[in-house]
Amino acid sequence: MEVHKPASSTLIAWVLANLFGAILSVFSFGLINDTLAGLILAGLILVSGSSIFFYALYPIEFAVLGFIMGATQWIVIKRHLPEPGHWIKKTLLGYLLASIIFMVADILTTGLGQGKMHHAIIYLSYLICFTLMGTIIGTAQWTLLRPYYRQAKLWVPVSVVGFLVFFWSLLLPMVVEPEYSIWYWYPLSVLGQLLVAIITGVTLVFLIRRPVDTNVPSPVETSAGGRGDRARLEH
Repeated sequence: MEVHKPASSTLIAWVLANLFGAILSVFSFGLINDTLAGLILAGLILVSGSSIFFYALYPIEFAVLGFIMGATQWIVIKRHLPEPGHWIKKTLLGYLLASIIFMVADILTTGLGQGKMHHAIIYLSYLICFTLMGTIIGTAQWTLLRPYYRQAKLWVPVSVVGFLVFFWSLLLPMVVEPEYSIWYWYPLSVLGQLLVAIITGVTLVFLIRRPVDTNVPSPVETSAGGRGDRARLEH
């Protein structure tokens, strides 16, 4: 694997890939919501008083988010895993499982409490949701890192910390200004994802410097059918 790749280039590439994924996700979320709103207003989608339709959007939006983030991270992680294609699948699965947690939490907290108590219940439920989200996605990705990096177990707690930082980046303006505009969410979500990218990026650099076996061939050498070995012999 590419254990000798400069740390700065790997970190920068990881941060930029995640930042691009975050921006793309924001536009995708906006496109999905605007499209659905247009269809509902046009009468092409009938929505009753029940919220079941909106709960069903959780797995759709999370699946889009999981695929985008998994694909953009794959651009960087493919240099450090022999079978990087699984990264997108595992990340997507992690986000889908997280969507179920958010959906259940939304259902259970609807109508609970009044005023500040209701807000406190919502904040607590999302704190739990983001903690579980980081655990699930971090664990899914850890299963791919574990065979090749000695300290791969750090990926799970770091992922939890990252998602909690993301949560607080969204929560802070709600505490300062409870009636804040929804438009604040877009730049704050990108900023939060940037912080997550830096935290996980530093961890990724730490991991790739500690492979289980430094003699394991890189994905490039493996896919080249031994051309890497011939190149070393020539030298």
